[in-house]
Amino acid sequence: MNKKFKFISILFAMSFIMTAAFAKPKNFEEVWAEKTEVSQQYESAVEQIKEAGSAYFKDVKVYAEGKYLVYEYIYSIDIDVDAAKDALKTSMESNKAQLKEVKKAVQKDFDYKKITLKYIYKSKDDVVIYEFEF
Repeated sequence: MNKKFKFISILFAMSFIMTAAFAKPKNFEEVWAEKTEVSQQYESAVEQIKEAGSAYFKDVKVYAEGKYLVYEYIYSIDIDVDAAKDALKTSMESNKAQLKEVKKAVQKDFDYKKITLKYIYKSKDDVVIYEFEF
């Protein structure tokens, strides 16, 4: 092996190692965009939730934002904001075991561990009533 080829090979190997060592890890938003088939399954499931809850919600969305998988619910009815906030807080706190299972399923579905679930509930005027991260 001549010296020039050996030097280029070593240089290439070092650049590969440096790239791998300093490569920016993907955030969940990038993973969501890459795994379109899985993302579409989640979007389809949310459409079913939207249809089932159409008496209460004018919109239900699921999307990725940075490290978050976001579920966003927008009410279609007038609600008592304080009462809704208390009820949502109580519900989320009492369902942490189920949320843990949801998070595990999402991590498995997307093969991505650094995910945070975020639930956002908004009034029909698009004002955030309650937001919860898990």
